[in-house]
Amino acid sequence: MSRAISSACSSFSAKWSVTPEVRQWTSPPPSSSAVTISPALQAAVLDNAAVTFAKGNTLQNLRFTGESFESTLSDVRSDEIRSDRQVVDVVRVGVGSSGGFNFELSYGAHDDWYQAALQAASWSATVTAANPTTHSVVDTASVYTLHRSSGSYVTDGFTAQRWIKVTGFTTNGSTFFAKITAVAASDLTIVGLRLTGGVFLNEAAGASVTILQGGMIDNGTTLKTLIVEKQFLDLTTVFESFNGNGVDGFSLAIADQKKVTGSFSVIGKPAVGASATVGTGTNVATTTQDITNATAHVRSFFEGAVSAAGAIGFVDLSVQVKNNLRARTQCGTLGPVSEGSGFCEVTGNLKAYFSTVTLRDKFLNNTKSIAVVQLIDSNLKGYIIELFALRYSTNKNTAQAGNQDVFTDLSFKSFRDASAAAAADQKTIRITRFA
Repeated sequence: MSRAISSACSSFSAKWSVTPEVRQWTSPPPSSSAVTISPALQAAVLDNAAVTFAKGNTLQNLRFTGESFESTLSDVRSDEIRSDRQVVDVVRVGVGSSGGFNFELSYGAHDDWYQAALQAASWSATVTAANPTTHSVVDTASVYTLHRSSGSYVTDGFTAQRWIKVTGFTTNGSTFFAKITAVAASDLTIVGLRLTGGVFLNEAAGASVTILQGGMIDNGTTLKTLIVEKQFLDLTTVFESFNGNGVDGFSLAIADQKKVTGSFSVIGKPAVGASATVGTGTNVATTTQDITNATAHVRSFFEGAVSAAGAIGFVDLSVQVKNNLRARTQCGTLGPVSEGSGFCEVTGNLKAYFSTVTLRDKFLNNTKSIAVVQLIDSNLKGYIIELFALRYSTNKNTAQAGNQDVFTDLSFKSFRDASAAAAADQKTIRITRFA
């Protein structure tokens, strides 16, 4: 599959940009049948509803497990009355496209899509601490800090409420992830846990330590559209380009003893057929990172607080983002002329063993909470997904049959965290990535 991403504007009502970046996704053809197709996707741009193919762009192959991109059509029947009862005509009045694709989570494979799904302007830049041999870990009455004897965390560019990846210590493990709660020149106040579990421990400076603040995206208002070209590889020269696609939905599912999977859904312009790709040059290869699974790669899950008390186990966790996109149409134009964005709705489900009443009582008392999941692969690359504020909207704790455990099943709805000190952190969802 291949696609182009273009930034339309930073408002809720946006037209598609005329200067996209183009990406392509391709899967190898199947060996079972010459009539079975294996798709690839690519991009073209929408300029006031006129389709312009973006020749000269480099495309990137995509990792996916299935796709459902399709053109849609609206028609109306003539109401003209005839004595023979026959219908005079069926009139086409609208066209568009819908669908999307499913994927297995792997680091770096779909970062442009996450950005489009959250309508984030861009991924923030990473920050690395200088003076690697001057950092230590200090535990002062269960307040944990990274301390340095020279240099400045402020000058380096570290920011409160951001996640960091720390490598090089021994007592605290060779790698751990932590969230910064306060920044001073010589100290970063942090919360979190070591990868092996347990709170942070005192550790002197001396080793060469790397402190990396990950790049992140929040939910925003920068609508990005994608042009997706589907290539039918068994037919060699058959292409369909779906233009001006906005990401309407994004989901992620984390379930016990399974791969971490997800999906994206779009709305946009109908397909345009072609006999050649809109891209030129050699496609950028797909990423080769491991598939993330819920057994080995869920490093921590925090509910309520990023702390030892907030670290709990779970059986299933799902998160859904819906942008409530709408296609805008007008007289004299077949198909949408632009797209509009609605509420960014973030919902999900959580299932855990019913071993305490904490989650049940949060539901009964309508208590505001948070959720953070760390999905870090065997190469210590991955994502931290953070929901800043949520409330549970349903809960059941049932014994469904004999010889079965009782689970607590909850659904939740997330919302803007108005309590954050900085306006930049008054968000609903954040994704931080670590290479």
